[in-house]
Amino acid sequence: MSAREPVLIVCHGDGYVEAFASKTVDVRIVQLPSVAPRNEPLAEQYLEEALPRRYRALHFPNLLRAADMVRRVTVADLVKRHFDLAILAGLNRVGEKEGTREQGAAAWTL
Repeated sequence: MSAREPVLIVCHGDGYVEAFASKTVDVRIVQLPSVAPRNEPLAEQYLEEALPRRYRALHFPNLLRAADMVRRVTVADLVKRHFDLAILAGLNRVGEKEGTREQGAAAWTL
């Protein structure tokens, strides 16, 4: 068993955000104001002042555990990904059948 507790963040297409974790994890969801790039330091300063004290100690680059962009995912995107994965799986099988894939060679992936 891992000593690190997993946390799952789910971002819905309408902007709704959910955080899933064990009851021993305390989660705070915040949103920075939308600003021009030159004003990002002001948004960060706002965050520092608006955060409850217990969360301020977490807001440091060396404590960042994950980052991503929230983007819209449609059913068509999922179907295309499924199709692409099926093609890659087929290519991997062809290489294995024909013996063209060397032992330990990387498989096709997305």
